[in-house]
Amino acid sequence: MTTRNKVLLISSIILALLVIASVVVWEITGRSSDEKIPVVLFVTIIVISILSVFVVYFSKIQKKKYEKLLNLEYYEQFEIIKDAVVDSQLSAVTKKDIIEDILELLQSAQEAGKSVGSDVVIHISAPMRSSAPLQNQSVWQC
Repeated sequence: MTTRNKVLLISSIILALLVIASVVVWEITGRSSDEKIPVVLFVTIIVISILSVFVVYFSKIQKKKYEKLLNLEYYEQFEIIKDAVVDSQLSAVTKKDIIEDILELLQSAQEAGKSVGSDVVIHISAPMRSSAPLQNQSVWQC
């Protein structure tokens, strides 16, 4: 699990715990002022908070089928590039195509026995914020 994924998962857990704690405090203060919240609402908020952690895990953290084929070193680089592409202003179709191409390129380099650090140079020289498709924004050498 990459650092980015750990931060994402820990953040979702903390957020869920804060929501649960606030509902519990709301229930406690409601009891002291004779304004009880309905049990169904209380339980529903807690269950939704817990389920949100699983939603984050399965939608954002769990590796896709072909991403599982990359070793940790390649996967970390893939995540960095994927984040840059996702943050760009390119169309959704273009983003998907670029991510698939990058994944395929990294898998080929890994199968060829090249290390990310020395043989495969991945350099994102500028943030991908323009609508121009990847011109002078990434350099690949295999």
